[in-house]
Amino acid sequence: MTRSERRVDRREVTRRSLITAAIKRFSAAGVAATTVADITADAGVTERTFYRYFASKEEVLFAEYEDRIDWFRRALEVRPRDEPITKSVLYAVDAFPDDPRLVTEAAQLRSQLSDAQIAVHIQRVQALLAREVEQHLLAVGVDDLNAAVASGMVAAAVFSSMTLWTRKDGVDLGRLHAMTEQALAIAQGGVGAALKH
Repeated sequence: MTRSERRVDRREVTRRSLITAAIKRFSAAGVAATTVADITADAGVTERTFYRYFASKEEVLFAEYEDRIDWFRRALEVRPRDEPITKSVLYAVDAFPDDPRLVTEAAQLRSQLSDAQIAVHIQRVQALLAREVEQHLLAVGVDDLNAAVASGMVAAAVFSSMTLWTRKDGVDLGRLHAMTEQALAIAQGGVGAALKH
């Protein structure tokens, strides 16, 4: 293992330690009552170290989404080039090796945040997902405009289902899969079909 690899491993261990400490504190005391100082004391690091990884304590509750982006890219790359993008995306989303306890706990804790706080973090990660979908579409020969529009619709579908799942359930991962599949089917059908009564 090279020095660079050890540094990456150590950084990931520290990041995971901060996430674990934050989730435990949030669960015990609530998000609002927990401070960054509480989290860093539990994790055994400085507040300065915390801010190297996260811009705010609330951002920790969205770390799982960011963790998925690299995995998502790799999972998307191996899908057949002629497969509908919504099917490829559903496969890539489902392929992530989630810790079900952490996913549901973070979802339930996010319900303590305001809609505005949630929106800020979701928009950021949704944009990252859309970029990965767009790059995939461009790589398989889709033109710029279609790739941009389709990737935005697909990312919005994925995150709409996740946001609604968090509000309505936040526990049953099978329900999240079903909602994501349904949202992607709506995106596949297009806006006109979705709005027909």
